[in-house]
Amino acid sequence: GMEKLMGRGNNPLREILNYSSSKYLEPQLDLWYILTVMGPSSSQDSDADQNDGVEMKGLFIGRDVQAYDLACDLSLKVNFNLLERSPKKMVVFLNEEYH
Repeated sequence: GMEKLMGRGNNPLREILNYSSSKYLEPQLDLWYILTVMGPSSSQDSDADQNDGVEMKGLFIGRDVQAYDLACDLSLKVNFNLLERSPKKMVVFLNEEYH
């Protein structure tokens, strides 16, 4: 399911998108990848409060999928807590703003 794709830059859907991009888009267009990685703020100043405690951790710009791969690698380090083993039970709460 979806839980196996979350936080993974290399997955079957990404392979389809990469193939389509290289076969159909890149030969015809001046295609650029521009990606940002956002994560928890590392500072305690007032700027962090204005940005809800989030700051840019990385900016990746490139003409091929390498920019995407690098952004995914950083995002995984910054935004995910990987567990040694799968939990038996999880409780998830979604803020109302995301409904």
